[in-house]
Amino acid sequence: MFVNFKRATIMIAILLASCISSLAQPSNGMTMIAAAEPLAETLAGVRATGEIKRYSADNIAEMAADRAQIYSEYRVVSASSRLYGAARVELFQTANQFAAYGLLTYFAAARDPKAKTPAIGMEVAQLPDAIIFYKGNYFARVTDADQKTKASASLRLRLAQTVAEALPPGNQSAPRPPLFESLAPALDAAKNSGYAPTLHAERYFLGPQAMSDFVDRARDIFTFAGEAEAVMIECAAPQREKIKLIIVEYHTPQFATDSMQQLDGYLESLAESERARLSVRREGNYIVAGISADNPDLAAQMVSSIQYPYSVKWLRNPLWPTNDPFRVRKAAEMLLSTFGILGAILGTVLLFGTVFGTTVFLRRRKSQREAFSDAGGMLRLDIDPMESVILGLPPARGEE
Repeated sequence: MFVNFKRATIMIAILLASCISSLAQPSNGMTMIAAAEPLAETLAGVRATGEIKRYSADNIAEMAADRAQIYSEYRVVSASSRLYGAARVELFQTANQFAAYGLLTYFAAARDPKAKTPAIGMEVAQLPDAIIFYKGNYFARVTDADQKTKASASLRLRLAQTVAEALPPGNQSAPRPPLFESLAPALDAAKNSGYAPTLHAERYFLGPQAMSDFVDRARDIFTFAGEAEAVMIECAAPQREKIKLIIVEYHTPQFATDSMQQLDGYLESLAESERARLSVRREGNYIVAGISADNPDLAAQMVSSIQYPYSVKWLRNPLWPTNDPFRVRKAAEMLLSTFGILGAILGTVLLFGTVFGTTVFLRRRKSQREAFSDAGGMLRLDIDPMESVILGLPPARGEE
């Protein structure tokens, strides 16, 4: 009986799996196709001269020891590289699209302002010895194979275009973090004073290590508690030093409060001349800082123009129908998990019930055998003396 039940359970599980696999298919009749390998055996007509080297977040230091902490801050989850003749293609997958954009802004500081920028991915930058771009949550770099082997600009361009075409599309409606929108009032104030943003001056940071390459003592000034994010813009005017404006956004007011207290303690430790260069203000979950050596008044004006966008979000009525495209798959997974739990519970009850019942039966049977004995099926009662008295029989001859 137990074997039959086990077979029936296996058959039910197979039927449920087949039903769920059919429900999980897209409802528009399209079949799900696996993404192609970006670092294929042949790219842009160039055959690979080496195998793909893959790295995870734990051993990415083997790929770039001097930039391992930078990649960690930008939440790189995996990376791969491959040689194609005189060029090397490096591909980094980040946790989200904004992190990939941040990597681009970090490395684009060395871009060549005179180079013509082709249309590759969602944004691209030409460096003197490389071409970098990002698309979705992927950041790619095509550079020379090594210091001795130099790749031509046309080869790097063709490889970058081919890799970009193989990557999945990103969210084109939000190519940049929304935090950049908060910089608009400060940029207007800078333009009114004769300043303008420098070329490719926008930066996006997810940690103090990357920011320290652009802002002195960034590790002492800012903390990135609770996965905070930051943006920076540089503005310049003729014969004037640049003004750097930084906004760090925290996810909770408590993180912003703690960071502001630490920043106030750091400012008190500075000399008066250094403190005058830095204008700091907390606005909601923002900490805004302006850094200027020769125009601190404009820096303070730009800082005061930043407003935290408070918003009130209404909860959605749960009775309204949803447009979740994965609702069928979620329902199938819920049914499978429910039946799986019920099957596990039922199997556990049957197993332990069988073991418990068998144990009780065997113990009772053993106790009955030890308590009773019929002496081989014979039983004799010694009642002779009582019988002779009652019936009045004469005594036996042996008793005379």
